Amino acid sequence: MSSDTLQALTQTGLEVHLLAQPPQIPYPTSDPQRRRPMKITAVDVFPVRQFTYVKITTEDGLYGLGEASLSGRNMAVAHAFDHLTPLLIGQDATRIEHIWQDVFRGTFWRGGPVLQSALAGIDIALWDLAGKALNVPTYRLLGGKARDKVLVYRHARCGNTEEMVESSHQLLAAGYKVLRISPTDALPDDHFHP
Repeated sequence: MSSDTLQALTQTGLEVHLLAQPPQIPYPTSDPQRRRPMKITAVDVFPVRQFTYVKITTEDGLYGLGEASLSGRNMAVAHAFDHLTPLLIGQDATRIEHIWQDVFRGTFWRGGPVLQSALAGIDIALWDLAGKALNVPTYRLLGGKARDKVLVYRHARCGNTEEMVESSHQLLAAGYKVLRISPTDALPDDHFHP
């Protein structure tokens, strides 16, 4: 900063502090190993019942996990990665917004729920990866912690009405305050006919 600029700033009443050294930005410039891109080397997809999970791994062995679920269409999302994986391999995992825009806008037609679910999983996995690379919780990268507690719910799964009641009592005794109960879980598979 020139002395003229410093003098002008001081005259405005602002308190000016000059640093002996510029502040160290934790990523990617302070760690010499992190000055280079974090190249994506693998994208693994795990469909589990109605859920789909994605694991994005870099050449350093770091990985991020994301959920790409679309209830009832999880296999469609899983197979969307047949197309998306080659687009991701070799990309710099730190360019989260660039990757998001490229996947979303990089085709003539915008994606529907299947592509958006896959993109959500990619986005979550890349933010998870960034947090791991910086050794900070992901929420710190996204503006900081918003609350100290989060109300969660559990599914009360069952094979019949008695099991549903018992499962609900067990979950309430375990401390859960909110339960999701599906009465149709207790119905036989052939109850609904087309």
